[in-house]
Amino acid sequence: MDALPLHQVPQEVREDAAKGISDFVIGFARLYETESGQDAELAGSGTLVQIDDTYGVLTAYHVLDYLRNTDEIGLILATRFEPSLHRFTLKAEVLRPLKIAQGHDQSGGPDLGLLILPEVDVGSLKARKSFYNLSSHRQRVLDNPPAHDEGLWFLCGFAGELTSERLPERGYARVKVFQGACGVGWVDREYCVGDFDYFEFEARYGGLNEPPQSFGGFSGAGLWQVPLVRTPAGTLKAKELLLSGVAFYQSARMEERRVIKCHGRRSVYLHATQAVRDLAS
Repeated sequence: MDALPLHQVPQEVREDAAKGISDFVIGFARLYETESGQDAELAGSGTLVQIDDTYGVLTAYHVLDYLRNTDEIGLILATRFEPSLHRFTLKAEVLRPLKIAQGHDQSGGPDLGLLILPEVDVGSLKARKSFYNLSSHRQRVLDNPPAHDEGLWFLCGFAGELTSERLPERGYARVKVFQGACGVGWVDREYCVGDFDYFEFEARYGGLNEPPQSFGGFSGAGLWQVPLVRTPAGTLKAKELLLSGVAFYQSARMEERRVIKCHGRRSVYLHATQAVRDLAS
């Protein structure tokens, strides 16, 4: 259907799409020791994906590089509803960080990686989360993607500025609160540099629902396109949730806007899947 101005899309349609996307969203916490015990800081965001028989977290490679010397990595599990108290950790020694691409210019890219998960952790995560199947969408997305002005665009990850701490509870000596955001924005530019493609997601300030002042923590976050359809009753609903990119760099804020650079669909569906298949062959 033709592109609609954002104000013509009902709030409940946007909220339903964001809840559906949150099933695939994950955050990374870097765990470290302090004099008062173990603490955690937000290290980035990612999306749970499946490529053939491989399961992992699709993210920016610089996030995985930052976690390289960590013995234990915490996963932050986004939920559809109220936050839940949890401690889900991965032993770094059993993880396989896969560098899909990393350039020398942080602002220009490429910057894309996949944290391959062991089978035992995949099983535990499936009980609480979902994995987006890149393989099943691959050919259609590469051959016939929706126009970039169709439907809504969401960027979904965790914001460092929203991190807080609560009083100890339920046997936990320290409780950190990591908050995510799945916000609607605009994609006005799509381009290629070398073998990789890019989207520029624009966040605008000054409205009723302000985006984060900084997108620190959103590195590796998933960029999603949500085409819309009208039901026979004439109401709008999401046609599908289409993972379309990975965020890796935020521009300086320019008056009432900020641009988040993201890898695009060719980078995700061609290069990421091929890197996994090359590894398996």
